[in-house]
Amino acid sequence: MIQKHNRVALLLSGGPDSTTLLYDLLNQGKEIYAVTFNFAETEGCNESQHAQRIVTNLHSERLHHYQYDFSEQFKRFYELPQPQFLRKAFGPFVVAPNKEEHVQPFGSAIALMLMASWALKHDIVDVYYAVHSNDAVFHDNHASYFEALHTVTVECEGDEYGVTFHTPYLSINKCAVIQKGMGLGVPFGDTWSCALGGTVHCGVCDPCRDRRTSFEILGIKDPVLYEHDIFAESREEVNILESPKHISVVA
Repeated sequence: MIQKHNRVALLLSGGPDSTTLLYDLLNQGKEIYAVTFNFAETEGCNESQHAQRIVTNLHSERLHHYQYDFSEQFKRFYELPQPQFLRKAFGPFVVAPNKEEHVQPFGSAIALMLMASWALKHDIVDVYYAVHSNDAVFHDNHASYFEALHTVTVECEGDEYGVTFHTPYLSINKCAVIQKGMGLGVPFGDTWSCALGGTVHCGVCDPCRDRRTSFEILGIKDPVLYEHDIFAESREEVNILESPKHISVVA
């Protein structure tokens, strides 16, 4: 029988980081209760589909997957067609009208406190979240923030119901996470990163750029397709600039 402390909850988005953490926790022998939310974000449906595919292909008896679709409720609540909770998704390379208006305050806190409440209902006090050091540009990805959320659960419900938020990758960057995932056999071709949805990665939004750059630095081919591959396009430009110029000489 698996002990209580071995039962953990994981916020699984279907992206490379949370999928790596999923494989990591399975490798540690944990019993994992993975939760995927759809908050009506542009990439919500893609994340749900990819998370389900990853879980299905693992065939693990120690993995339990739950999906919750709050998209319609959140659209009505925020009175927006696609409220956004991850500020990184609307970086400087994304062209969208009133993009700041779409990014909701306390987005990660909403997701993590929902996770905390859900975890306790399943007799779990450890919640795992796959943020890394590149994400720490935002205050809600600092270690002190996750400690504060833990304190809230204790102050609200008492020590017995205190939930600990584990962020084991917060001290390493995305390159290191992907490198770790390669060692664990993560099927990165089944993961999703693009903030714009669609059928292929756009290659332009910040999550796409972060992902593509990490694979490029590691010298590993990213197995997903990009509508715009920034590195392939740059190499083509360099080849054009370096190609011999044919000059016609008129005698």
